[in-house]
Amino acid sequence: MNQWQRNSALKKAAQLTDLHDRLVDLGVLVRVVKQDVSSGVTVKDGRPPVTLVKEKRFGGMYDTLTRKFCGESKDPLVWYVSEEQYPLITHDHGASRILCFGAEGSGKSHTLGMYLALKVIEFAEMDYRGNAGCTAPTGDRLRTLLHVMKSVFPLQTPHQKAPGAWCTWHNFGGPGELRFITGLTVQMRSTHQSSSALGSPIQGSNWAFCISDEIQDQIEEGDRDGDIEARLRAAPNGRSYRFCTATAKDSSNFRNWRALKDQSIDWTIQRMPYTANWSVWPQHWETMKRNLSKREWQRRCLALDVAPENAVYHAWDRKKNLISLPEIGAFDVTKRVLKRFGNFSCLVGHDPGLTVDCSVILKAYQMPKERTHRWFVVDEVTTKGTTEEHVSQLLKRLQDHWGINHYGPEEDKALVRCDPYGDSSNKTDKSVYLQFKLFGLEIRSAQYSKTGKGTGHIGREARIEMVNRLLCNASGESRLFIAKNKNGTPSAPRLVEALEEMERDASGRAEAEKKGTKRDRTHWPAALGYALWPTEKIHRVTPEKRKIEQQWV
Repeated sequence: MNQWQRNSALKKAAQLTDLHDRLVDLGVLVRVVKQDVSSGVTVKDGRPPVTLVKEKRFGGMYDTLTRKFCGESKDPLVWYVSEEQYPLITHDHGASRILCFGAEGSGKSHTLGMYLALKVIEFAEMDYRGNAGCTAPTGDRLRTLLHVMKSVFPLQTPHQKAPGAWCTWHNFGGPGELRFITGLTVQMRSTHQSSSALGSPIQGSNWAFCISDEIQDQIEEGDRDGDIEARLRAAPNGRSYRFCTATAKDSSNFRNWRALKDQSIDWTIQRMPYTANWSVWPQHWETMKRNLSKREWQRRCLALDVAPENAVYHAWDRKKNLISLPEIGAFDVTKRVLKRFGNFSCLVGHDPGLTVDCSVILKAYQMPKERTHRWFVVDEVTTKGTTEEHVSQLLKRLQDHWGINHYGPEEDKALVRCDPYGDSSNKTDKSVYLQFKLFGLEIRSAQYSKTGKGTGHIGREARIEMVNRLLCNASGESRLFIAKNKNGTPSAPRLVEALEEMERDASGRAEAEKKGTKRDRTHWPAALGYALWPTEKIHRVTPEKRKIEQQWV
């Protein structure tokens, strides 16, 4: 053994025998408090007084040589949490995955940091020495989260030591990773993908658990949820954990994702209103409430889903209008409702677009003792390409999934209603109608002119008004619904996205989006309107007019 090896061995031996360096305090004292301005005690300068509800200790003195806890904490970290935060940071729920859906300022990110710290203690007790994940929509958000973690537990860098540090942050030109003294490494990853050629930003990782901040913005970046789930293959005994924070967002993709989680036995969704943050004075919230609109107060402070300020389809309510098809007691009355137009068992609305063609499929049901029927959107077909390709796929969908429009005089048929045709550049060409007829589909204009031609005019606002009235009328009654799949997702997701996200422009115009662009969502509600217009528009029907109308159709 040379001199260098001797000195190295002596240095290592000294480190192992020096209890001051060997033992690290990984103790936490969690105090659950509630705000009590009138008779509470001030526990932090500048913060509202509180009263103690309960307290509990976690962790203790950790021996980095034996990798075990060896006694009670001598100087534990002291956390003050609200009654809403405590079951979240301790994962005191039956599900292995938590979605913390909170208001702005409710303390979601701070809760995430405390959750991570307690998970570090839990995995230290199992002597786990693998990796975990931490994701955020952007690198900037990860750096913000890193500062939050510094306020929760001691953290150091290779160049800046901190007494009693739990971990060391290593930066590799990006967000980097946290290497804890217990052997756990938390890999911090941004889910933003600048190019599809680069692949998923979190590919190649193996994690035991994952924490995700502002998950609603990560859902928009492709199937990040699936990417994260695939990474959790390193969990001990296959028992993996996730903790995600989210803020209310006008996004149908996120709402659909949340609906899937709500149906899963692995997930629990916990709401955190502004009251979950004990450290903010009530005067702040009172000032916000006075200076925000009702919608913004509900969205920002109560963590509620609310429609856009200038929503085109303001009567849409996901809780009311997105429901399962009635299975017991309801009668399929589609044939009866469409009887005056012929023998049809299904109604289809079609809108030919510049870049996409879309069709929505509807059925009518009536419940016992109800005076009239309800409309259910049960499916949608959206294609890019030619009208011929769209009609081919629509016919296949009708035949394979709905069992109609097979060839034969006695077979059930669908009635297709379309945008009225015309000769101008902004009107539907009559060739669209001919394509449907070539495939054996019965297609008719949604409105006829006084001379009986399918060139009639449908007012945009009148069509939108009709759909809103069917979604919820002045008496609070709804007659138009979108059917849910068994997993809770919409059977017509593109239509739901349009109903939830379409807004009027600054001058109050609806459907003002530039046609053919990515933001153009007008096709699906338009197709719905064309389908329902002949039967649901408001008009006075005289016997003479009914006789003429029957001749047209």
